[in-house]
Amino acid sequence: MRERSSILNEALRILLPLILLGAGVLGFMFLLSMRAQSTEQAPAQLPPLVSTAVLTPHTGVLDIDLGGEVSPFREVVLATEVAGKVILKTELCEAGVYVEAGELLCEIDSSDYLLEIEKLKIELQQAADLITELARETENAQKLQPIVARDVELQQGEVRRLERLGNVVSPSDVDTARRGLVAAENSYQTMLNQISLLTARSLRLESARRLVQKRLEQAQLDLDRCRITAPISGVVVEENVEENTYVQKGASMVAIDDTSAVEVKVRLRMEELNWVLKQEGRRPERKSGQSYQLPQTPATISMVLDGVTYTWQGVLTRFDGIGLDKQNRTIPCVVLVSQPTAVQSDVDREFNHGPSALVRGMYVNVALHTRPQTTLLRAPQVAVKPNGKVQLLENGEVHFRSVNVAGRDGDYLLLEPTDGLKAGDKVIVTPLSNVHDGLVVREAL
Repeated sequence: MRERSSILNEALRILLPLILLGAGVLGFMFLLSMRAQSTEQAPAQLPPLVSTAVLTPHTGVLDIDLGGEVSPFREVVLATEVAGKVILKTELCEAGVYVEAGELLCEIDSSDYLLEIEKLKIELQQAADLITELARETENAQKLQPIVARDVELQQGEVRRLERLGNVVSPSDVDTARRGLVAAENSYQTMLNQISLLTARSLRLESARRLVQKRLEQAQLDLDRCRITAPISGVVVEENVEENTYVQKGASMVAIDDTSAVEVKVRLRMEELNWVLKQEGRRPERKSGQSYQLPQTPATISMVLDGVTYTWQGVLTRFDGIGLDKQNRTIPCVVLVSQPTAVQSDVDREFNHGPSALVRGMYVNVALHTRPQTTLLRAPQVAVKPNGKVQLLENGEVHFRSVNVAGRDGDYLLLEPTDGLKAGDKVIVTPLSNVHDGLVVREAL
């Protein structure tokens, strides 16, 4: 019995691995048959399904979006034109205060200039009196001139009469008459010299009088300069003066920003400047100066504060200098805002508590409204890939085209037309993986 059990165990030990091996082989063959059957029954794979958008022409405005910084239209620095002690500083002469043109800011002691004016007035009167006195002397001398001339004529007649008498008169009488003629002629010449000298003195005194008059005008001008008033309307941004301090001529006292307008400094890339220069209706000028001028381009300046958008209107007017910035290769330009207080917002005025004007230092957004000469193409943003290409659908195949993005129009991009891209073409907006040029796709209806 024990031997029989041992034989049975030995048989199981040998047969069990064989049974397991056979079962594995049968299972593997079954799986192979199922895979072959599945392969035979699988349908053919279809091309990817894609959505497309049609490129439409855009003939409107091309907006160029920029960032800018507000700067004053002009800053006027007032310096003292006379030296003296500051005796008055008004409440308007403080930083941050708005002043009107002509309002008094401060005053310098004018005592010395008042005394100078009085002294010069006296000198001017003295010069006038001397001129009057000299004029009378000249007049008297001119009245004596005919009398002296008549005496010369009489002496000449006496000499001629005695010379005609010959031996009737003695030579001494003739000599006496001749000496009288010489004396008369000498008196006449002296009179002429005196009149000439009086005329010269009169001219010299008149020049001296005019010089005193100019000195008086200068003193009056210095007196007026003791009162320092605002030359323009604006806001005081800097003041360097206090009462009872002595200031020298030329010392800086007050700086005022002109608030009648402001400038926004922007920077354009070369391709953006190209769109500004190639606007509709602009003809190339042949004058040399026109090459350095920009076409007047309307612009909208905006800023967002607490979710509210505030806007102003301006005009791109000129280059800010000449040439490109060496660091970022951009062109500095200036947008002029002629009405910095004409602000508009997208909320009611009653609830508008935002900025009331553009002031220096504000960072704003600037949109230049250009009108290109060429018709642009309007495409969805998703159609333009990060590599600057679009996937064009032609005859059921994908073809790549490089594009030049000119600007934005809401959720759409504005593309510059090229030889391989025109209005009416279909671009793929569906993301594709492992896409290549010539890939066959299906267009969704």
